[in-house]
Amino acid sequence: MPDGFGGSDGFGSQPGGTEREPRAAWCVAVVTTFDECDAALRAGMRTLGLPAEDGGYVDEALEGVADACLDDLSELSGIECVGPSFNRLGIA
Repeated sequence: MPDGFGGSDGFGSQPGGTEREPRAAWCVAVVTTFDECDAALRAGMRTLGLPAEDGGYVDEALEGVADACLDDLSELSGIECVGPSFNRLGIA
């Protein structure tokens, strides 16, 4: 491990690398706006569109853009498998 910085022995130090780097294709971004969805998709992530407010509706701009859209999290059992990231979450 590298030496710390800022006048301490361990503060700010971290291992040289992780065992396995995260991959965007295995990540799911929960989004409420088109801009959030666009950024996640450009980063290679899967997207799950949700309403911005509890009891609300998904932004119409997300329909057909996000990988899946739900008006309520209780609908999770109705999502079809859309890729490896949803499989890893147990969503099918």
